[in-house]
Amino acid sequence: MKDKTLMRLMIDTPNFIREKLLTDKEIKLFKIVEGRGIIGISSMSLSCMRNIPTRTASTQLKDLYDKKYLTRKEVDSDSGGIVYVYRTAI
Repeated sequence: MKDKTLMRLMIDTPNFIREKLLTDKEIKLFKIVEGRGIIGISSMSLSCMRNIPTRTASTQLKDLYDKKYLTRKEVDSDSGGIVYVYRTAI
């Protein structure tokens, strides 16, 4: 994308740009998911990887999903519930 095109997009759609901007932490998380390829990652896997609570991992993944950077698929859990597996959307 050329600079002028990007600049025009920023001027014409500032709210869209604001919604899509990622923090440094979100970029690192995106790269983790991207590194998993087609396998994807669940919040439980992310929490073990980063030594953070599962709820925190779930929230972080959902935030990127809500911004359309990730897709997710429901998978049946061994415990009888469902688990979301996230993959990159771009």
